[in-house]
Amino acid sequence: MKALVTVIIPIYNEENNVTSCVSILKQQINQNFNVIFIDDGSTDKTVDILKECLISDIIFKYKIVSQKNLGAAAARQNGIFLAETEYVMIFDCDDSLSSNYIEDFYSAHINENADIFIPNVKIEKNKDNWMDFSLFTEDEQLNPKDCILNSLDGWKVHGWFICRKSIFLKSYDEYYMYNVEKYNFINNDEVVTRLNFRNSEKIIKLKALYYYCYNENSTTKRINGNKYLMVNNAYILYQMLSSDKELNISVKNELLNSLWGTFRYMHSNKKELENLNEWQLLLKEKLKKINYYEYVINLNFKSKIKLFLLKLLNL
Repeated sequence: MKALVTVIIPIYNEENNVTSCVSILKQQINQNFNVIFIDDGSTDKTVDILKECLISDIIFKYKIVSQKNLGAAAARQNGIFLAETEYVMIFDCDDSLSSNYIEDFYSAHINENADIFIPNVKIEKNKDNWMDFSLFTEDEQLNPKDCILNSLDGWKVHGWFICRKSIFLKSYDEYYMYNVEKYNFINNDEVVTRLNFRNSEKIIKLKALYYYCYNENSTTKRINGNKYLMVNNAYILYQMLSSDKELNISVKNELLNSLWGTFRYMHSNKKELENLNEWQLLLKEKLKKINYYEYVINLNFKSKIKLFLLKLLNL
């Protein structure tokens, strides 16, 4: 039987995790899947160790693709383009999967020819301390519009899912109409995830588990001089979705929260930010694009105050 899904694994200097990653794949009850390892220009022994792990006892089909260091987002996208199956999923090398993950997908697919299959998720908050991701609904079938709404103002739905490749490609095409130069704005994948929801007709929940593992070396725990770039994606999301009456207020709030959060981060870390001027310029640019009197309609009082203060500060 031809595989239906490709597991795409971006790897960059993962010599400490790649062995366990392959082990997790080997432990899948159903081995009828493809794997694409995208080496994002590793400078350690990641690829050598990976090749050793794949010498024996491998049933699933795989390929190793090397690219220059372009970042995880570019590696994911490259893997999606190269996949030859109907469905794709992203799996980070330091995360984990329940052994029935692929099997549960196939079982669900027989009964439900869905566009997205969304698993349960456990999140490791810190070393060996796990919590369940709380999805916004207990329903087995999720409404795509509800998924978008619940991805705004805090994620109450997640993007660790199996999705049709064709939907991913459509979402990328739509996104790059607004990010024409294909810049890395840090969280491009979050916009694409929301577009995947919008471009889907049927979203089904799986019983299987995706384990999002704690990474003590994560860049989110260090001061990130490029974090301000995420404002670009908040504005792109506003441009793409604000015409939808059901999404308008939530998308407005998402952009405002991004602007406000970026301002607060900049203010708190201004002594450490070597590119402070770039932060200020981008915030000023995006604020100028907001028509204050049109924008405040239907915003709550707290949001109106945030926008008023940002305008008053004249960044």
